[in-house]
Amino acid sequence: MVSMDPPLPNKIRSQPGISGELIGQVQPGENVLVVDGPICADGYTWWSVHSLDGLEGWTVEGDAEGYWLVDPISAWYHLPKPLTSQGVKTYDLRELKISADTALIDDISGDYNPLATPLPTPQTEETPFPDDPRYSDFGTASYAAHSIYNVSGTIGDYFWVYDLEDPLSRYYLNHMSYDDCTQALRNNLENAEPVPEYLDPFCGLNGGIPLLFKAGVKPIQFIGGEGVRYLTASGNYQTVDHLVYHFQGLSDDGRYYLTGLFRPILHPYIVGDQLYGDDFGWLLEWKDGQYEEAQKSYDYFNTRIEELLNAGVVSLYPSLDFLDAMMTSIVVK
Repeated sequence: MVSMDPPLPNKIRSQPGISGELIGQVQPGENVLVVDGPICADGYTWWSVHSLDGLEGWTVEGDAEGYWLVDPISAWYHLPKPLTSQGVKTYDLRELKISADTALIDDISGDYNPLATPLPTPQTEETPFPDDPRYSDFGTASYAAHSIYNVSGTIGDYFWVYDLEDPLSRYYLNHMSYDDCTQALRNNLENAEPVPEYLDPFCGLNGGIPLLFKAGVKPIQFIGGEGVRYLTASGNYQTVDHLVYHFQGLSDDGRYYLTGLFRPILHPYIVGDQLYGDDFGWLLEWKDGQYEEAQKSYDYFNTRIEELLNAGVVSLYPSLDFLDAMMTSIVVK
């Protein structure tokens, strides 16, 4: 990463040495991929770099007074070619209309599930929960009145629309609790900027894997309501793997709660299996004798990726612009 102290850009030249043609700059805080080097020339250490914006050339690491390339994070996951728009298709669903670029989404289809029969409380051997295909050991959200839509395409997963009019439906949505996560969302959306710590990514879901972080929080306005999108990183991985695009929203009339998961969102810093059998740069293999230090290296790496995502300087595939446009296209009926 180009140092932010002092906040000076790094010049990119066509070849190592100050005689090389100046072809561009990378700004403080930007990340570059080191492709080749080092080469010593004119008293400097030179590296061949590739910026996330596609700029390629040679730049200096530093001199006797200081370093300008700091906090190395190697970009080793090559992203697919960026999507280009192929036109928009509108889907007329039960509760709303939503439009998506056909480069991103192939189809959206689903079913409506009415409010389930009230569950016996508590569950015992004599009074078990009913044999309902929506039953889950993780919670009762599926018993609420809702539609579930399957989303397929470049990314996929599901999109839910919950009916909040019936108090029993809200009770099931909150896993048989009166601690209303949808009201907490409405309160959070009243802030000038939604507070990440107050966002509950599992509201309306029956559970989920612990998360490494939430990042890239952005308010979303749509016709008939408002919401928020953000990215999450699953705790299933020691280092940040693919990301999930979360969307949560509420209709202005208070009837509907919308939540969706869209994945995978790819980034250049996916480690994959690089740590199996050996250290990878300053990321340490998880093995006897270095567990504590390995965990510290993962924590530092994950925190750095979170910072980069919040700063909006990480290239993602697909671009979040496609998904944001899809969410802002919603028209509540």
